[in-house]
Amino acid sequence: MLTAVAVSACSTSSDIAGTASPGASSSIAETAPPRPTLTAPKLQPPAQEGQHVNKNRPDVVFDPCTWVSDETIREAGFDPATRERGQDFLAEWTFLVCEFESEVISLSVMSGNVTLEEEIQKSLKSGPWQRQIKVNGRDATMGTDPQLPDSCEVNIRTAVGVVFVDQLLNLQGRIQGIDPCVDIERTAALIEKEIGEGN
Repeated sequence: MLTAVAVSACSTSSDIAGTASPGASSSIAETAPPRPTLTAPKLQPPAQEGQHVNKNRPDVVFDPCTWVSDETIREAGFDPATRERGQDFLAEWTFLVCEFESEVISLSVMSGNVTLEEEIQKSLKSGPWQRQIKVNGRDATMGTDPQLPDSCEVNIRTAVGVVFVDQLLNLQGRIQGIDPCVDIERTAALIEKEIGEGN
């Protein structure tokens, strides 16, 4: 599920505070120290509640906008100053979205409570374009949706669903003929390390 959103540069605070991760269960909090998260107000995830939220699915724990460090984004080749919360979705499924930019590629990281199997089945409507891979030992898929040729995605299994790592060429990327899949497996591996054990 590709979130193709143009992201404008936006400076944000990268202050770290020892706050518990959004949606973390009390059992996790009791067995592990609180996870540092980015605390800029504009980055905070929405509450996973309301009449439209499907409570038959687990809450999304990993929030890419507050859990993924500036260092990880910089190492992946993107500008952490462009970090911006995307259009979160809370209804039948929940998706928490964060977006970043480089000179040629937009990066969207989306954490959801749809299963990897559901995502594979959905993709089959466009043909079997996702191939199975491993990302730091986690089950994952990778490919380019034939309906979105300027994009590439890696979908990583989590305890409650999937983390989607999507790359989309911006105008400069298209002009330069960049491969949208360039370094995406490395980027996905860096993001995966931020998900944390048990998530």
